[in-house]
Amino acid sequence: EIEEVAAETPEKIIKEVVDPLIGVKPFLARDIAFALNLEGEAFKRMIPFIIHLYECFLQED
Repeated sequence: EIEEVAAETPEKIIKEVVDPLIGVKPFLARDIAFALNLEGEAFKRMIPFIIHLYECFLQED
């Protein structure tokens, strides 16, 4: 439960501000991948995944 994590270990929640006029660009996606402690291939694959996930959110919101 996110509420439980937020109450007990808030440092585990990654927060990034997304400017709606700019969206999620590679530099922001890299920051998130770094925060997730990803390396190598997982790091490289996470960047486009984050960008596309945000695009899906916009289309469905």
